Amino acid sequence: MGITKPFICQCETNQWVIVKTKKMMPISQLLAEYIGSVLAEKMGLPCPHIGFVEITAMTSQYAPPEWQADLPLGTAFASYFLEKAKVAKTAQAKALCEQSQKLLYMFDRWILNSDRTASSMGTGNINLLFDEITQQILVIDHNLAFDEQANFDAHIFSPQNREWRLDWIDKQTFTEKAIDILTNFDDIYQQIPDDWFPFEEDDFQKMENKIQKIKQLLTRITEEHYWDNIE
Repeated sequence: MGITKPFICQCETNQWVIVKTKKMMPISQLLAEYIGSVLAEKMGLPCPHIGFVEITAMTSQYAPPEWQADLPLGTAFASYFLEKAKVAKTAQAKALCEQSQKLLYMFDRWILNSDRTASSMGTGNINLLFDEITQQILVIDHNLAFDEQANFDAHIFSPQNREWRLDWIDKQTFTEKAIDILTNFDDIYQQIPDDWFPFEEDDFQKMENKIQKIKQLLTRITEEHYWDNIE
């Protein structure tokens, strides 16, 4: 959280949004941010509303010079800015009910996002917000998801950081929901902005391959032994 240095911008609708662009991170991370955010929403995890914004020449004209390199013309990923949402503390995340903790852990395991680490000091990088108005924990930041080398030992809800265990019903319920979401993966794909795709044929194919790899990683959940090493 904070490493990508996203911008807080105001749209024509007066809505304030947090903007991430192709210049701020590799396209693989921007894809992970978008796809991970959509999946979180569809899975029923509480998270800020997401969408896309168009950065125009006028937008760039009014941006400070030091911002302009990271605000290229075209489509950017955006999530609603919540004025009263602060970085959640570990204790606030631990106060989530058991089912919410389980859902978040199973979700992160599914999308291979281990970037939600806690520490004994109550700090760490848990990539969660706490909305002071709704008193709700919000899930954010998926740009490091779909990492085949992900290690969940330090995850805020890893087995050594909680007392509950996943049971058969937890796993079966999540699996059914995930498979249902995957049936509409092509709809998620179709929403990826055209201007995120490179013009060069080889680069275009590389991006297509990245997207198909993400789909392949998500499809692991249909495998017979997917849950064997997930407690």
